[in-house]
Amino acid sequence: MELYFLRHALAAEPGTVEVAHDSERPLLPEGAEKMRRAAAGMKRLGLEFDRIVSSPYLRAKQTAEIVADVYKFRGKLRFAEALTPQASFKDLARLLQDFDASAKLLLVGHQPSMGDFVSELAFGQGGATIEIKKGSLCFVELASGSSRGVLKWLLTPKQMREYAG
Repeated sequence: MELYFLRHALAAEPGTVEVAHDSERPLLPEGAEKMRRAAAGMKRLGLEFDRIVSSPYLRAKQTAEIVADVYKFRGKLRFAEALTPQASFKDLARLLQDFDASAKLLLVGHQPSMGDFVSELAFGQGGATIEIKKGSLCFVELASGSSRGVLKWLLTPKQMREYAG
């Protein structure tokens, strides 16, 4: 299984927009534009996804929609609580059971959960500091039938935008 962890793009900071809940914070226009260019870079790199699964939080949902638009993704986006900021590794493990072992998944979410997921998958324990900046993409490859993986790479948004040309 190929897992691509994409942290949401640059969003409004808490307290800078009037929303009832943190889950309603939107992307900033600058964040949306940078993500569009980063997604173009992802596409130019030849990255492919069978499914796009996102946190239901607005900023993650908007990020996933930008990638889907750039890719002209024909599948339906799926939203999962297992990708919210405070989700646990057990939540992610349950989510992954819904997919075939050969799936290529783009998982759009937040820190600190995404860093913890990558740490758990790559090192067998949470707690390692894996900093996934806003708009960064991390690739972890899982062995068939395993909950352990190999951290293959982590790209910053700037690196992805450079690939876009």
